[in-house]
Amino acid sequence: MSKALNEKPNAEPLPVGASAGVILNGRYLPPPEDKDGQIWVRASALIHADADDLYRMWRDVEAAPLWQEQIKRVSRTGEATSHWVMRSGAKR
Repeated sequence: MSKALNEKPNAEPLPVGASAGVILNGRYLPPPEDKDGQIWVRASALIHADADDLYRMWRDVEAAPLWQEQIKRVSRTGEATSHWVMRSGAKR
């Protein structure tokens, strides 16, 4: 691969003030709105890793704070239960 992944030679500039959108075939698509004007946002990421390693990481709920920044602590409380502490701004 000769070009960096963030280079988009055919992409249109993103609108200023856009909260979320999609680039499809080099064209900006604004986020969809439902009938009440709510904006729905989807995100995806391509992760280059072994599927078994990713599954083990996903199943280890106590390690979630390592890869999810808003999660501060997860403690197992039973076979199928856990206690999660999250932070969003000043809320906990």
